[in-house]
Amino acid sequence: MERASYPPSNGVDHFVIGSRMMRDIIADMKQYADAELAIFLVGETGVGKDSIARKIHELCAQNGRFISVPLKSLNDSLIESELFGHEKGAFTGAESRKIGKLEAADGGTLYFPEITELPPALQLKLLDFFQYRRFNRVGQNAKESEIKVDVLIILATNADPDEYLRRKLLREDFYHRINEARIDIPPLRERREEIGVLAEYFAQTYSSEHFNKDFSLSNEAIDILQQYSWPGNVRELVYVIKKSLITAHNRDGYKKNGPILTADIIAKHLRGSEQKTNHTSNTLGTSSDTFPNYNNYLQETKVIYFQELMKLTNGNISEAVRISGLTRQGLWGILRKFDLRYKQSKKVR
Repeated sequence: MERASYPPSNGVDHFVIGSRMMRDIIADMKQYADAELAIFLVGETGVGKDSIARKIHELCAQNGRFISVPLKSLNDSLIESELFGHEKGAFTGAESRKIGKLEAADGGTLYFPEITELPPALQLKLLDFFQYRRFNRVGQNAKESEIKVDVLIILATNADPDEYLRRKLLREDFYHRINEARIDIPPLRERREEIGVLAEYFAQTYSSEHFNKDFSLSNEAIDILQQYSWPGNVRELVYVIKKSLITAHNRDGYKKNGPILTADIIAKHLRGSEQKTNHTSNTLGTSSDTFPNYNNYLQETKVIYFQELMKLTNGNISEAVRISGLTRQGLWGILRKFDLRYKQSKKVR
């Protein structure tokens, strides 16, 4: 198979455009944003919805903040206050006015990555906001004017919105409102021309960042990647490339032809490959010359894991604790050890 010939277009969050299909999708979203419609991204887990949302923010609302609202991580009893903000004395414990996420995003982008998880009662309250960008804080005096904000609204889900509608988990009026500018993001297996571009970009980016080397992929490695079904989509591709880089970095053989990810290395890290049924030593190396130093291998793997964990949770410590199974104190200790708290704090406001 030939490598994709479309040059990557790099932006926020390592976004790469590797196919005409994705270029057309970005162009459609740009038009929807210009028309002040709420953009609704629908696609499988790992397909790249978060990166696409950040790319649209970069193109259309780069002067403001990008505020993500992960609904699953918000406390059910306080979610309304988190979104709309509240006035002093609005409820027990409201000792001062609070600016909610809707207001904080003024001039930028408001991103709901799990919009189908929004409770029906709040769906009703957000209907007018999605159309008119107006709302009231919790406890706001009825005589006061509504708060008006200028925001780009992007919604996303990995669920089937039609199924949620049938199960009465989405109000019909809310469903039709968010479906006005719906864009279905195709899975990576339907964007095969993009796989080579993405793989090369991730390999060069992460090898330079973590190992101070510039890895590329052999033609055979690209062929294997393009033939794979990618059930985890772009997110799985990133993980495969990162794990392959660790394996290649701890081998000496790659030095003969430059830093290259070969087909055998890639194959060992694909889900369901025959090599995965073999002993762990087959993945790490088969001789004393290729087997990595334990401490180096362990530390490199940990760094990549926690970098991806903090990126996945957008710096939300509570969510990172839940996913990793660590205690909050233990997670903070690891982030400090690898200097990841500082790096994440520059991305998350």
